[in-house]
Amino acid sequence: MDGWQIFLLMAIFLVVAKGPKVLAAVKDTARRYGDDPESAGALVWATAVWIMGMGFGAMATRLFWKSVSTGSMGLGGMVYLLVAIVVFAVGCGVGMLLIEVISKSRGVAGRAITAAAMLVVLCLGLFLPARHDAATADKKAAATDLAWFESNLAELQAQMQGTPHAPPGTVPPQLDVKHEGNALQVTNAGNESLWVNVLYVLPHGRQWERCWAGIVQQDCTAGQTGCPYRLDTDGTKVSAPGITAIDTNPVLRPGQTGTFTHTCDPRFRDAALEFRLVAMRDRKAIFKSDSAFVPDQPWLP
Repeated sequence: MDGWQIFLLMAIFLVVAKGPKVLAAVKDTARRYGDDPESAGALVWATAVWIMGMGFGAMATRLFWKSVSTGSMGLGGMVYLLVAIVVFAVGCGVGMLLIEVISKSRGVAGRAITAAAMLVVLCLGLFLPARHDAATADKKAAATDLAWFESNLAELQAQMQGTPHAPPGTVPPQLDVKHEGNALQVTNAGNESLWVNVLYVLPHGRQWERCWAGIVQQDCTAGQTGCPYRLDTDGTKVSAPGITAIDTNPVLRPGQTGTFTHTCDPRFRDAALEFRLVAMRDRKAIFKSDSAFVPDQPWLP
């Protein structure tokens, strides 16, 4: 948890849960500055003092959080969290004291200079570093995703060498495919039972955007793959009459025809078809479209 997040959480807590007490504290701050606690302008300045003080607390907490190793959770993590709360409180106090010293003249000019100085300090010590940390984390995550993609791509490409394949849109010889509106009539034209996957694919940089098609199952068994369900009072899975599911990994016996439908975005209307066929006898892939040898995730920009 970064400093600005603690700052935001504390501010929300104080406003929502401790509203009246916060208002009383703000008025006390106004009195300490010699202002009328019922003056709107005085209350605005006193509130600004509190906000700037909490900004100092958040900055101190961020520095503390970055100086310790918070990888271990459990009791060690709790100790870090408790210390961070103390650091936040002390930072708030020190920040408010500094503000009081800088704006000692209590004039409009002194307060304006104080506010400007505090804004510069908080930008340099809190907001800009937080943005830098976020950008660094994003770059690290992107590098990790790219490394994962490259590793899995190499593994899949190696599998490609031993599997019959063809570009997306090419119908494998084991199937007979006919288009009927938005549906596909897929027939197993081979002599063995097959698991059949049919996907619509669109090129997306080095990857493919995919949408799965499948066979609609009426009154499917609750909890079965792809079949929705609700939990009964005793926790068992129960299906309702008329419940449907789309089986995206159906088995087609020799000569059997399945009607594959989809709920894809209209963008997939003219998309190429990706096929993945696995023989039931030995669970080996006997055909895959070239696009099937490219990982789905992570989604690269």
